[in-house]
Amino acid sequence: MGKLTTADVILSILLITGAILTLVTAYVLFIKKYKRAKMVSMNNVRLVTSQDNVFRTKTKFLIENPESVSVKVELQDEKENTVAVLVDEMAGTEEFPFDFDPALYEKGKYYLYLSSENVKIQRIITIA
Repeated sequence: MGKLTTADVILSILLITGAILTLVTAYVLFIKKYKRAKMVSMNNVRLVTSQDNVFRTKTKFLIENPESVSVKVELQDEKENTVAVLVDEMAGTEEFPFDFDPALYEKGKYYLYLSSENVKIQRIITIA
C-alpha cells in the first residue's frame, strides 16, 4: 500500500457509507415485506345478521371467512344457556349461509354465539 491521497480517502469513505446505506435500506424493506406477509388477521370470521336483529319469519344468516375453518353457532337464552346448536361444521371459504327459523323458539331476547379457532362473536337478537 503506497501513500493515500485525499481523493482516495474521500472515495473510500463514500464507498463504505454507500454500502452501509444499501444494507440498511435492504433490511428495512425486508422487514416491511416480512411484516406485511405476516399480517393475517386473527379475527377473520364474520357473522352477518340484519341491522335491527328482530326476527319473525325464516331468515338466513351469513358467515364470511377467507379460509376454511370449523365454525359453531349456538342460540343461547338470556342467561347464556345453550338452547340450540344451529351450525357445527367446517365452513368453506368465502360465504357460508345457514337458515334460522324463529318459529321454533319462544319470543324473547336471545344470543347468537359464534365460536371458531380464533374468533368468538356474540350478537343479541330478538324473536318477536
